[in-house]
Amino acid sequence: MYEKPKNLWEEIDFDRYQYHVTISTIDSTTKSENVDERVVYIEDLEKRKQAYGICGECKEPDTGYQWCQSCNAKRFKNNFKNWTSGNKDIDEFIQ
Repeated sequence: MYEKPKNLWEEIDFDRYQYHVTISTIDSTTKSENVDERVVYIEDLEKRKQAYGICGECKEPDTGYQWCQSCNAKRFKNNFKNWTSGNKDIDEFIQ
């Protein structure tokens, strides 16, 4: 008799959690003297940690569902010289 395969993915209530990521400039830092903004940022980190878990690479809270923006940006930056669009003119323009 045919047995339905087990679903290995965790079900997530997408109405409850953010399902998009705001992408900031690579290697950017934001300085703020406003203590309240920093408290909100820490609370946001805790919410991200609860919603998305911890990145296995950098050990920081993920920024999206199975995605870490800072690690993805670093990988892209480190491998950019190997990237190709398949069109030599476009590659030279972008790189």
